[in-house]
Amino acid sequence: MQSIEQIINLERGERIELLVRRSLWAWFWPIFFACLFIILPFFAMFPLFMIGKWGVIIFFISVAIGLVIFLRIYISKRNTVFVVTNLRLADIWQKGFIGREAVEIPYEKIKSIKCERNNLFDFFQGLGNIYLLLSDNKSKILLSKIKNHQAAADKIFSCHRRYFKLKQH
Repeated sequence: MQSIEQIINLERGERIELLVRRSLWAWFWPIFFACLFIILPFFAMFPLFMIGKWGVIIFFISVAIGLVIFLRIYISKRNTVFVVTNLRLADIWQKGFIGREAVEIPYEKIKSIKCERNNLFDFFQGLGNIYLLLSDNKSKILLSKIKNHQAAADKIFSCHRRYFKLKQH
């Protein structure tokens, strides 16, 4: 597994200020369905086994599907990250089980940073979204279901401001 520094190729003098990851609550429905695929066959184990060979096959396929969903969630949660450095932003996300993509966003392209909470559930969980509007006024970067989203947005904003102060001098 490559480290984050290797994926985004940190430049000389560049340092990682913050790593922003989605909350586990963002994975609620996939986790729920993975649990269903694993737990339900155990409740129906005796009727399935009484069917014979096909019942056993259905049992093990259902459990295997649940485990594969859990593995996919783990890999995605571990490898999807938004990196804030002192020189730029990098969005790294997992595609499938093996693929990974990274997009770099220079601070020059960021026009505005906005935070919001969508609903009461997000409020009670301390979750929120961060929107980055890019300078072309059409592109938006969405970081959804972020724990302590306001602190993360403040850190992005302070790095953005510090970058332009250094650039002016």
